Amino acid sequence: MQLPSRFIAQIIELESESFGGQESESNSGRTIVSNMTGHRLMGYIKTKPLDVDDMRDLSAWLDSLEGGSTIITASIPLLNVKRGSSPVNPTVRAEARAGSKIIYLENLFPNQNRVIMPDDLMTFSGHPKGYTASLRMSGDRIETNSWNSDAQGRCTIYLTKPLLSNVALGEVVNITTPQLTVRMSKNTWKRLLQPANGRRVVMNFPFKEHY
Repeated sequence: MQLPSRFIAQIIELESESFGGQESESNSGRTIVSNMTGHRLMGYIKTKPLDVDDMRDLSAWLDSLEGGSTIITASIPLLNVKRGSSPVNPTVRAEARAGSKIIYLENLFPNQNRVIMPDDLMTFSGHPKGYTASLRMSGDRIETNSWNSDAQGRCTIYLTKPLLSNVALGEVVNITTPQLTVRMSKNTWKRLLQPANGRRVVMNFPFKEHY
């Protein structure tokens, strides 16, 4: 299910959680834990000031989600402002195993600087987890703070967190318009009346990444 983008203004809070075991959730809400380092994005989504009609429409939509049991595809404003310059989505040129933090890409424009920048969000066509590009450090020195393509349109990317699943040769990597798969993290949402703003209503609701 797609989050209705016409309502959304911003993320008012974004958290990045790391934990010792890799957690995932089935559609039934059952938590599965493996021995890999885990990671999840979560936060609060806030709407722009809504008139009564839009507020009632969004209220009905949120209530129809049945709390955290409905999976939503959403653009996350704080993460969707990419710094990299690539106008195309590359593909994976070598299989990467779960647990790896290195991805080999191809089908980028040749000899392009800053195709991907640290903290740029990306998603793979084979599984729903979102990942961000990392810095490459040498001790306490930044060795690479941007990722550039070579003459063949290839590029090697370091990730901030290890892959949850294997990534296959030829998978598309969405770096131009990535979206996260999320669900409401609580069965509650809020609305705040703003009398000074033409009696419009701002709504916010909590989310967490689902995979």
